[in-house]
Amino acid sequence: MIEQLLRRGADPNLAKKHYDLTPLHFNCAMSSEKYLAGVVLKIMNEDSHQIMSINMRDRYGRTPLEWVVARLSPNTVNVLLDHGADLSNFVFPKERRFDYGVKSNGGINIKITSGILAVVESLETRGYELSRSDALTIMNLFAKHKLFVKRADLEEPNWQDHEEVTSFAKEMMISPSLSLYDLLHLQPDEVTKRITFKEFFEFARSKKKLSTLRKKGFEACVVAHLCEKLSRRFFQSWTLYPFWDLIHKRLPLEGCDMILKNAMNEDLYHTFVTAGERSS
Repeated sequence: MIEQLLRRGADPNLAKKHYDLTPLHFNCAMSSEKYLAGVVLKIMNEDSHQIMSINMRDRYGRTPLEWVVARLSPNTVNVLLDHGADLSNFVFPKERRFDYGVKSNGGINIKITSGILAVVESLETRGYELSRSDALTIMNLFAKHKLFVKRADLEEPNWQDHEEVTSFAKEMMISPSLSLYDLLHLQPDEVTKRITFKEFFEFARSKKKLSTLRKKGFEACVVAHLCEKLSRRFFQSWTLYPFWDLIHKRLPLEGCDMILKNAMNEDLYHTFVTAGERSS
């Protein structure tokens, strides 16, 4: 419908009366699908007499890019950045803003975890530098929606003892050069060298790929391994210097890094928060 209106000459910068949102704002606020934002931008490219202010802020001060980041839509983030969204004035959304995009049942959720990591990856690839406040917002999302993995989640049932599941994991490709089986056996510090978070996000969106694991009762364990492993580097890198400060720099950074490698993400989160409280 929006595409038809734009083709008929509707002003793409005109805000909807009841929402104070332009069509682009409305798309980005109400959908997480890449093609919806892409439709608007495609029409603007075809009809050069119409000018779209892609960096326009709505009455709440939000740009379309800030909307789709809060909706955990990395595909749409990339579409907007490809078409001129300005990162120099980008404001990372506050924690409550993510409520629009995070629909959680209060447990480990591979879609939310991969969405958070993929959005951050998209922003950083284009030059955005996360602040400590941004990192804390992301960690708080993990805590708020109970995305942290417990050690018990990683232990039972043991999928590696199940021949059919192991065979499936070897055949299931996460990327052109990496199988699910190989990914599950990588160390956390090796993961980001072999797979992008965008690839992880696309895998998480596929309802069919985890169906075999679900039927055999191994989905929860495998998902726990993936979520903990792929988000580990984010938590570890942000906790390294705060932990160093907490111990008053009594160990070299290399030693601190070795210690943190053995911690769970939830432990790293609490360390990060504690360090922030003591420094304030």
